[in-house]
Amino acid sequence: MPTGCGITLGAISVGSRTDFEAMNRAIAMHRLHPVIDRTLRFADAKDAYRHFGARGHFGKVVIAQG
Repeated sequence: MPTGCGITLGAISVGSRTDFEAMNRAIAMHRLHPVIDRTLRFADAKDAYRHFGARGHFGKVVIAQG
């Protein structure tokens, strides 16, 4: 292994399937939707990544297929 290479490990924990299903029911019941900052076409994906990378967005940056 070359000098200077490192490995970073991080642990995450997730809830149970029951918790996941309860969360999905609550999302549906309260009609929650993600906040969409901007939707760009796939042809403009580079612009979408630039916008996201500039950290000026509020919400999701969506790349649409059409």
